[in-house]
Amino acid sequence: MPNGLRRLVVSLAVAGLLLQVGAGLLFSSAGPIASVENRLHWAHGPLLLVLLLALTVAGDLVSVRVRHGEESEELTLFEAAVVIDVLLLPAVPALIVPVLASVLCSVVRRRELVKTVFNAANLAAATAVFVVLVHSLATAGSGLSGRTVLALVLGTLAFTSINLVALSRVYGLLGG
Repeated sequence: MPNGLRRLVVSLAVAGLLLQVGAGLLFSSAGPIASVENRLHWAHGPLLLVLLLALTVAGDLVSVRVRHGEESEELTLFEAAVVIDVLLLPAVPALIVPVLASVLCSVVRRRELVKTVFNAANLAAATAVFVVLVHSLATAGSGLSGRTVLALVLGTLAFTSINLVALSRVYGLLGG
């Protein structure tokens, strides 16, 4: 493994951990932005947490391979599942679920440790920024108001931007 890649993964892991802890402390008592309890009375607490974790794992495992000449990429519904996590879970579980889902998917797919750590660290940082933006701009319990939708759009843009910047750094180090 190139030395620059090791440095990138370690620095991203530290940043992801610090951002997660900071966001968790900042919004430790923040409830969910929206709720499904009115329509699905059974969907709350630990059951909702487990269901959303399963949905997020499924969103990452199920993919469509798209080819661009000799290159290919996998498109998943992971980001959509993260939006649902941030919307329906309290802030702290919303920070953890995407990272845990990523690690579980990496174990299932038998990814190398460095890729597992990179993905988890990258998602930890991106999810922390996403949660901070949404919980700063939208009010817990506000549902799908215009303000909530704006917060989700801005959070999703930040989440995607952080992921793309981190991936471009890896490609730059690997000469791709």
